[in-house]
Amino acid sequence: MDYWERRKASIEHELDDLSIHLKDWRVELSIANTPDKKKLCKRKIKDLEDELEKYENELNRIIKKIYQAKVNYSKKEDFQPNEISTDMIFDLLKEKSKTQNQERIENEKKINTPYMYGKVVNRDLRDNEGSQYTIKGEDENTYYCNYSHILTEGFRTLEIGDKIRFVSDLKSDKNLATYVVKIEKDLIFIEDYPPELTRKTKKHYDSISDNYDELWTYSKDFVTEITKNIISLLEIKETDVIVDFGCGTGIYSKAIRQQVSLKKPIICTDISEKMLSKINDGPSYTLFHKGAIQFSELKLQYDKVFIKEMIHHVKRGRQRLYDNIYNNLNKSGIFIILLLPPKIEYPLFTEAIKYYEENQPHYSEIEKGMKTSGFLTEVSFVEYPLEIEKGKYFAMVRNRYMSLLSEFTDSEIENGINEMESKYKNENILKFNDIFVVVKGRKTNNE
Repeated sequence: MDYWERRKASIEHELDDLSIHLKDWRVELSIANTPDKKKLCKRKIKDLEDELEKYENELNRIIKKIYQAKVNYSKKEDFQPNEISTDMIFDLLKEKSKTQNQERIENEKKINTPYMYGKVVNRDLRDNEGSQYTIKGEDENTYYCNYSHILTEGFRTLEIGDKIRFVSDLKSDKNLATYVVKIEKDLIFIEDYPPELTRKTKKHYDSISDNYDELWTYSKDFVTEITKNIISLLEIKETDVIVDFGCGTGIYSKAIRQQVSLKKPIICTDISEKMLSKINDGPSYTLFHKGAIQFSELKLQYDKVFIKEMIHHVKRGRQRLYDNIYNNLNKSGIFIILLLPPKIEYPLFTEAIKYYEENQPHYSEIEKGMKTSGFLTEVSFVEYPLEIEKGKYFAMVRNRYMSLLSEFTDSEIENGINEMESKYKNENILKFNDIFVVVKGRKTNNE
């Protein structure tokens, strides 16, 4: 019987751990701001609920085993099994289920709890498992947040100066002196990438790094023409310090250097080390293996910045990115973002187009954010007609040349290509316009 008692205690421990993780993911779902993030959270929640059900069934079985063992033992030793009955066992299980339902209700209430933004102004180490942080809230009140490192796996340690958001259902209490937050992933970094997206995005670009240039250049004329537009929009001068955010293999940084005799190296930053390895780290380039916001936090000064088809990966903290770039730009510095429009003419399969339209940020939001940072903005469009051999384009899709295609399984990609094959069966050459929206921001001279 000792074995089953130990097994019961072990199962109960597992159930407690699973319940904590389930709460974590429900909070993540409550703050998810993209369909793919919500999809991931729902899948994780479903998996955890299934796991909980499995352990609850196992616990039920073990309780019966313990009961039966006590009954058998009582027959040998001539005593009653502590008045335990089958009805009592099921009453226990009903009570446990009732408690779990109450926890779910409380969690739903918690999901509706308002959040407040603030800035870390002090850190007090408590023990190996956590710290207490002093937060200056956006309402100018001071808050004290207990932060457990164990319950926030995947997030780095908070540092003084970090901008965060945290639960604040006491926001209206102006006399609040302290507010200890029960942390279960409630204290969230305003970062450009959620941890799992960082890994996923990095994995995608690492996987296509060897043939990225072939997948994305379309043609030499295409790169040359787009580069001319970038140079013109940035008003590049020979003495400029230029930053290429999300540079990939440096296609456009290399093309800029071919067209302009720059006196200083171009700064290239990317989340994929494998992509960066395709750029010669010599006097012409300075390489940084960092995410967008992480790099923008560095106290560097530069004159011109461009982001081409990367801003959609910045799921959180875009405003923070714009603010940092504005602060780091020299007077009259220029910042441009090139992104695809809300709808595209690409000859992709239906589900890919649908996913794109649901997840692509709108350029009006980008412009609004840049204006908030202080930029004088303008919006323009760059259009380039493309003609590409059908077989080559299908191979590009199969190799997931666009990051959105990494959201589909191999079989879904093949089904999509079959759909494309049927739609374009009478065409050998695919013709479509590649249109970029350009949001341009200029830092004012009086800064």
